[in-house]
Amino acid sequence: MKTKDNIDELLAKHFAGEKMPDEQTEILNRWIELNYDEYRKIKQLMDVKIDNNLDCFDTEKAWSKIEKQLEDKTDIRRHNYKKISTFSIAVISAVAAVVALVIMVFKPSDNGTQTLYANNGTSAKELMLPDSSEINLYSNSKLAYNDGKDRNVKLEGSAFFNVKKDGRRFIIEAGDAKVEVLGTSFLIKSGEKGELGVYVKSGRVKVSSGSQNIVLNANEKAEIDNGSITGGKIKDSENVFSDNKTIKFDNTPIKEAVETIRKETGIKIELGAGIENNAVTTQITVNDKNGIASELAIICGCRCDTLSEGKLYRLYYE
Repeated sequence: MKTKDNIDELLAKHFAGEKMPDEQTEILNRWIELNYDEYRKIKQLMDVKIDNNLDCFDTEKAWSKIEKQLEDKTDIRRHNYKKISTFSIAVISAVAAVVALVIMVFKPSDNGTQTLYANNGTSAKELMLPDSSEINLYSNSKLAYNDGKDRNVKLEGSAFFNVKKDGRRFIIEAGDAKVEVLGTSFLIKSGEKGELGVYVKSGRVKVSSGSQNIVLNANEKAEIDNGSITGGKIKDSENVFSDNKTIKFDNTPIKEAVETIRKETGIKIELGAGIENNAVTTQITVNDKNGIASELAIICGCRCDTLSEGKLYRLYYE
């Protein structure tokens, strides 16, 4: 391991806290000794100090504290990037990929232990809660889990839950809705405008919003918008619960297709002059966030610029 790319990888593992074989540790330590100033600059950028002594479980307070520190780190990168070598930037990119899922655990109090999860990556991340419930946390989503007398979850974004039975209630707050279960598997999907969908794969869940509530069984769904709940059957359950969900377009105006993509994936695609005259026929995979805009560009015969990877793209004619 003597190339720059190899050292990038070792530094990424080092900052992510990943255990390495003795041989790799020795190589990294030798590099740090010879390049300590470089290492110190990278470490200053990567260090995010979290106060573990929060004496409450105020989710908003906890998230705002973390987000402020992440913003501060971003500011450091933006203002100081010209002073950092290309080597350092490569390492930071590698570390960002490794720690796309951020997990923070706060010390227990009378209310239990709270764990915060944030998926900053471009694809869903699998995680296991302290009660052994399994979660697929979608990109750009956050989840706070409080392990106490009941199991309380606050979700911002979208996630698939496979809840482990342990005798306690499992209660999820998402937007205006509350979902209560004992043991089941289901998907909660949030929209940008506050709308929410609950899709049950197995078991039973109770969904509440304001004075309304509904009990859902397997293969049933509830859609919540402005406090109003609408129930129904899931028509395409295989696609709804698939890790490789697809969206089909058949001669669909591209403006309509782009809006559907935004709702389903969170990806925003800007259309340059003349692009709006196109219609598209294709099938896209929701999890392929880096390939969706490129696929549309090929169909329209235009250029595609990446403004923010996995989040914002622009299609245009030259």
